[in-house]
Amino acid sequence: MWVWCSTGLLACSTAVAEVAEMALPPAAVSLQEEAHSARWLSLKVQLATLRNRGMGVLVRKPVDAGEVVVQAPAAACITHARAIRDETVDLLVRDLHPPAEPHVTIALWMMVARASPPPELRAWLAALPTHFDCTLDWSEAELAELQASSARERAGVLQRWAATEWRRIFASSRPLPFDTSFAHFQWALCAVWSRSFQMPCAPPHCHEGGVWRGVAPVGD
Repeated sequence: MWVWCSTGLLACSTAVAEVAEMALPPAAVSLQEEAHSARWLSLKVQLATLRNRGMGVLVRKPVDAGEVVVQAPAAACITHARAIRDETVDLLVRDLHPPAEPHVTIALWMMVARASPPPELRAWLAALPTHFDCTLDWSEAELAELQASSARERAGVLQRWAATEWRRIFASSRPLPFDTSFAHFQWALCAVWSRSFQMPCAPPHCHEGGVWRGVAPVGD
């Protein structure tokens, strides 16, 4: 797969192969209709539930060389900058030391947005999987299958980090207008890790570290 970023647009393209497909769930049908209408998804391709492979796109008509088939306006992408513009996210992270990393602020934005989705992203948010195959969700029995490997150790470190991060973010007992459970935080982190892009960038357009992370709706 290749991805590029240009002024005002994040566009991506990937090769697809002929695979068995299943009926689209209603949320995905709505997403496809809106993506076609907004030209985020070319009319030459359609969303498809690919057997044993999750959601993908299938080419329905010949695509010309260099033709963009999937794109999302940069303004629609979920980034650290967009996340902290949200009042609730800003309230949660403004006093954290060390500061919350971009993948965490984006995850918090997604938690908030599921309860109060922006109109242009409502269909996309509704179509997101309710579960990801992510080590944060692995049970002790599943982790035990990794035995004494370094992967088992890394998974344990990651799970402990997530629990600590959740506690420091949601330490206050103040009521918030969205699901603040640890399970929801885990879901949001896994969504960001599995669906975001990272690209080199230069200040002032990116967070510290010289990397721009973003979730591109439909392009993900």
